[in-house]
Amino acid sequence: MMDAAEFAARYIDAWNQRDAQAIASHISDHGTYLDIHIHQEMTRDELVAHLDELFQLEPYRYELVGEVCAGHNTVAFQYRALPKNSDSGDDAWFGAEFITLNSEVAVEIVDY
Repeated sequence: MMDAAEFAARYIDAWNQRDAQAIASHISDHGTYLDIHIHQEMTRDELVAHLDELFQLEPYRYELVGEVCAGHNTVAFQYRALPKNSDSGDDAWFGAEFITLNSEVAVEIVDY
């Protein structure tokens, strides 16, 4: 299995690059992305379309918070989202990812 911290760092970097295809490359062709906040389950292709729209509306940057946790074929981590042009953490919000892997790609990502 890929190093969990490396996977999380590459995944967060793709979010910071605002690159929907790079984010989706972390998910298997038949994988799913569950966004608990908006109560939506998306296929890989649906996620790309959603992110293309989201990146035009929400200028955030993302940071890993704390340790990346790994289990057998699982990765979990917390992140902080900050407005891209803000130096203050006042407008930050937090989320967490729970990822199930098959080899080096996610079969399921659950975002809280």
